[in-house]
Amino acid sequence: MDINQSLQEFGLTEKESIIYSTLLQLGGGSILDVSKSSSLKRPTIYSGIESLESKGLVHRKPIGKRTTYIAESPEALQTLLKRREKQLSSLIPQLEAITNVPRGTKPEIRYFEGRDAVRNLYKSVFANLDAGGSIDFITSIRDLMMVFPDLLHEFNAYAIKWKISMRELVPKNKSTLDYLNSTEWLHFGNNRHTVRFLPHGYDLFDSEIVILKDQILIVSFRPEIFGISIRSQHVVETFKTIFKFSWTLSENA
Repeated sequence: MDINQSLQEFGLTEKESIIYSTLLQLGGGSILDVSKSSSLKRPTIYSGIESLESKGLVHRKPIGKRTTYIAESPEALQTLLKRREKQLSSLIPQLEAITNVPRGTKPEIRYFEGRDAVRNLYKSVFANLDAGGSIDFITSIRDLMMVFPDLLHEFNAYAIKWKISMRELVPKNKSTLDYLNSTEWLHFGNNRHTVRFLPHGYDLFDSEIVILKDQILIVSFRPEIFGISIRSQHVVETFKTIFKFSWTLSENA
């Protein structure tokens, strides 16, 4: 496998590979120099160099009225690779969150790690709620306000627009009371949103449980943020029973 083919395997186009390797061999040169040393025509070289510049693999150096193009050290390829890996790491959770996985008889359990992945998990839940549907929470308002305050605002507006019924079991602590008395909460006053307090002493948790029609979400906020999605009707029914029992022991907010 020659150098140009290897560069293409890495992710460069054919013309980018030829231009980059030619500039390395020349130690830098003009568009005309590259054209003379390669099989490429000048219009193609112009667009290829612009592309390589955007990737940080080539830079230009004005010398009088002439512009010389210089290839960056091959180590710049490692920098480009690391940047792409970082972009891919950010993209994968977004793709996973919107993936429509065929559902069979086995439970579907998925894991989401990090703030961005969990944010996208929440957003995918919002987007797939049926108008007039319902959703139950056992939640620590404190952690949601600290980590995803914008999602609270967004979901409240979404629930009102699509007439979503919500029930929340929350700890009776200062963070919850502050939120329930906040102007934001009063602004989003939603008669389909019922909040009740868990019994005294049940306020030391850093997670949230979201109970949907066919899915359970468990989100942990500390020490690191991660989420677990479970699609199993048996598990959903179990959590619904737990929620129903807890609701009977709770008090009005």
